[in-house]
Amino acid sequence: MVILLSLIGGYPVGAKGISNLHKNRIITDKQAEKMSMFCVASGPGFLVTYLGCAMLRSPKSGYILLVSQTISFIVLGMTTKLLNKEKTITQKKTERKSQDSRSDALVTSVKEAITSCGYMCAFVVLFAAICEIFIYLTEGSPKLLWITGVLEITNGTKLLCTNHSLILISALCGFGGLCVHFQVFTMLGDIKIRKYLFFLFRILSTLINGVITYLLLKIFPITASVFSTIEHTEPSTNKGITGCVFLIICCVVFLFSLKEVCRMSSNN
Repeated sequence: MVILLSLIGGYPVGAKGISNLHKNRIITDKQAEKMSMFCVASGPGFLVTYLGCAMLRSPKSGYILLVSQTISFIVLGMTTKLLNKEKTITQKKTERKSQDSRSDALVTSVKEAITSCGYMCAFVVLFAAICEIFIYLTEGSPKLLWITGVLEITNGTKLLCTNHSLILISALCGFGGLCVHFQVFTMLGDIKIRKYLFFLFRILSTLINGVITYLLLKIFPITASVFSTIEHTEPSTNKGITGCVFLIICCVVFLFSLKEVCRMSSNN
């Protein structure tokens, strides 16, 4: 469930789900680390609705980005099987009887949700400011705009939609941006992961996304007019049905996963 949620829910969702599984002793340290290597992906709402329909004004471009992201996600997930098998620290399962009432659980859930949102917003604001400073110092040089995507993916890709190729945008979506990486590390909490391995997988995701998008564009070419300047047009909002459908799917999957976590917690 967490793997599916991370694919359709957006970047930080996977890390939060992994943290919950680890906290409830459903997965081991090693399994949590492996999942954190590939459960970092853009959601369909961002790729199709925001980038495809609103920014690029081309749903076809959004679907190409989504397919590229999905293939990359699957390949990276399969690649984690090749990770060297070091000492696997199995979680010690301690007998723990939860005495919390439903109201206490609700309060705890709301508190954790607010904390997570606070961290996410703080990192977004911080990196948005860094991007603005970078643009000011480089005088908005088109050749250096891709660096803003490395820093913060949302504003970075928005700037690149004006006159850069879909391949570069897809590659940056695969990387995720340093802002997202810090969000992931925060969501994972005390889970120990090898940072160099995490960034290696982010680079692999960047390459795979770019290559898949290149191949898809050969099969399904898109006219150059898609990348015209977006400043003279209003974002299209009447094609957001795809994002709505995936949002509903995401909510359903979340409810099922929540039921499973509650069941596991009650058994401990």
